[in-house]
Amino acid sequence: WSASLSIPDHVITADPGSLPRIRLLRLADQHPDLFDVGIVSVDNAIYQRVRRRIVREWLGQRPMAPRVDMFKTLPRYRYAVNVAAVLSSWRLSELLASGCVLLLQADTSREVIHEWLT
Repeated sequence: WSASLSIPDHVITADPGSLPRIRLLRLADQHPDLFDVGIVSVDNAIYQRVRRRIVREWLGQRPMAPRVDMFKTLPRYRYAVNVAAVLSSWRLSELLASGCVLLLQADTSREVIHEWLT
């Protein structure tokens, strides 16, 4: 999994454990043999709700990951994860095109393509 750090509007930022992408980072830190997770950037909108120092604490010493071409990279993996964020990035279509088994986070918001799948 590789994406920008962003916060869904309905999530309380006082508890970083409630942020889907931070939770995924922590899970990957606990199980590096199972997860390949990277943050490629931080969405500037996050700083309207959280101080930069706090975001740095959330990320720890983790360096920013390089951006990857999802169409080339994802087919090497058996599973892919789609984690909630702020907006529809059309990531779901890229994930589906990869041929990976896709794990979707249950969330109140969803991309328009969800309607086409159900």
